[in-house]
Amino acid sequence: MESVLQHLAQAQRRGELRFLVIGGRGLVAHGIQRFTKDLDLAIATSDLPALESILQGLGFATDAVMSQFVRFRHRDLAVPPIDVMRMSPATFERAWQSSRSFSGTEDGPRAPGLEVFVAMKLLAMRNQPDRRSKDLLDLEELLRSGTEPLTRASLQALCERFGVPGDFELLSRHLP
Repeated sequence: MESVLQHLAQAQRRGELRFLVIGGRGLVAHGIQRFTKDLDLAIATSDLPALESILQGLGFATDAVMSQFVRFRHRDLAVPPIDVMRMSPATFERAWQSSRSFSGTEDGPRAPGLEVFVAMKLLAMRNQPDRRSKDLLDLEELLRSGTEPLTRASLQALCERFGVPGDFELLSRHLP
């Protein structure tokens, strides 16, 4: 997956597309190491054709199209899938503005900032309850990481908007 990420980063530097690394690999930008084989990305819908073209050149094809995600599989089934969250250009732009670099360089791969990542994880837990325990652990680690300040009021607003009842009470104890 690292070579795929490198190809995408090169395309981003050339101005062909912009993407954010989300999921387990995205946590690295916040100092959290979690073992994961697959690659999860977020992209503006306007950049999806460029992403599809790059991935096709690397041996991937569209495997499934869901309401918010597109899954790409490699012709070698031993290669993990790539799940891509589609965002409206305006929503992606807001996520991009608060994103964090992995390498400290502006043109390298980026991950969502803390508030956006928290919102994404809350939404994932609400929409896919079977993933709740894994996403809850990620949220606890994100909140404890201290990479960006997050107030109790901000966390409460995120939980009310994207979570389910009880999320704020569970998560607020993990704020530094």
